[in-house]
Amino acid sequence: MNVGRKIRIIREIRGYTQEYMAIQLEISQATYCRIENESTKIDLAKITYIAGILDTDIISLLQFDDRNINQLGIATEDSSILFSFFSERLKHLELKFDKLLKAQNIR
Repeated sequence: MNVGRKIRIIREIRGYTQEYMAIQLEISQATYCRIENESTKIDLAKITYIAGILDTDIISLLQFDDRNINQLGIATEDSSILFSFFSERLKHLELKFDKLLKAQNIR
């Protein structure tokens, strides 16, 4: 998983918008979007700063794997955020699966 995707997933888990992150980083939202899409280079100092905004450390950010969400040390009161995050991902996967089945005339 690339760094931009890790940043995006952690940002979504924390409930932050791209606009919020851009304001914190004092850059435009378009520039921040390019960070998550990895269409711009990002240095170690910027990644470290982003990790701080996301309330994690750079090692946790770089080693983040969305299959092991608890490595972020998310508190139990954040469980509704996690539920929402995974619900949205599940809906997305169900839609993709439905399209695939329809394309193959299975449904």
